[in-house]
Amino acid sequence: MGLGGAYGAVGADFTTTSMNPAGLGLYKMSEISVTPAVFIQNINSTYNGILESDSKTNFYMGNAGLVITSPASAKSKKSGFSISILQPV
Repeated sequence: MGLGGAYGAVGADFTTTSMNPAGLGLYKMSEISVTPAVFIQNINSTYNGILESDSKTNFYMGNAGLVITSPASAKSKKSGFSISILQPV
């Protein structure tokens, strides 16, 4: 929080592809990122001496994406490229 979003300007970080697409130019290798999450909730309640309980479990995909990179080549003077596919929250 203290950086105030400064990493969005740096680039070559998968989490910044939606804020700063120009940062894709700094990638040297391809990357895949998957962030699964599990939410488990248990509730117990007593009313007039009767105990009731309930539970709930959820699985969700927080983030998933792919960056495909072809770096520049000094020998062939070929320019590189990067493309990102992102499924945000």
